[in-house]
Amino acid sequence: MYVHGRATDYLIEKSCLKVYKNSNFYKDNELSVNELNVLNYIAKGLTNKEIAENMGLSEKTIKSHVSNMFLKIGVTNRTALLVKSIKNGLINI
Repeated sequence: MYVHGRATDYLIEKSCLKVYKNSNFYKDNELSVNELNVLNYIAKGLTNKEIAENMGLSEKTIKSHVSNMFLKIGVTNRTALLVKSIKNGLINI
């Protein structure tokens, strides 16, 4: 089954916002909806280019979202971003 990128974004947004806003980590490290979508795509193993195509954004914008998440969550790479996000309930795998 194929789901259009925009529909996927909507579904991810609704599901991850619910989990994210219920976590204690949310209060100190608030991520935007787009950052949460990018985070979920990273968790699925997508590259910046693939994420950009799915979200209808430029690759430069995706890189900016990733950099912002690194700063907000206090990490320096994608692996650490995912580990800390999972430990703190930002995403479920």
